[in-house]
Amino acid sequence: MEDLEIKDNKMEYNNGKVLKTVGIVTKVEGFHAFAKAVEMFGEEVDFLAIRHRHNFGVEMEIVVEHNDRDREFILVQRELKEYLANKYGTPCEFGNMSCEAIAEELMYMFDCVSVKVDEDGENYARIVKQ
Repeated sequence: MEDLEIKDNKMEYNNGKVLKTVGIVTKVEGFHAFAKAVEMFGEEVDFLAIRHRHNFGVEMEIVVEHNDRDREFILVQRELKEYLANKYGTPCEFGNMSCEAIAEELMYMFDCVSVKVDEDGENYARIVKQ
């Protein structure tokens, strides 16, 4: 661990800074449809073009600057749920938004380094800042 050094309550490793993040995980009930499903992928997925329900899982990762956390994750989780309810209702009506589109919006609104949105705990999209 000789490459590890603490300066001004910030950790550095191999002369590079360490990225500290906190994350939240939650689920929201919602509906969406993939209007171009058949056009893009054929009749085999025609059911995706019809409005359908999911329990959307949301994971957001946010940068913090110190070990006492700049943003309290419990409060961020509440803000996320309130934001989605105010914008999309309860349950959420996402229209033709994909998991990628939902993740991208949340990344922008909450200044995240990564956002993952899944459908029923199975398939997902992840957006990561580079």
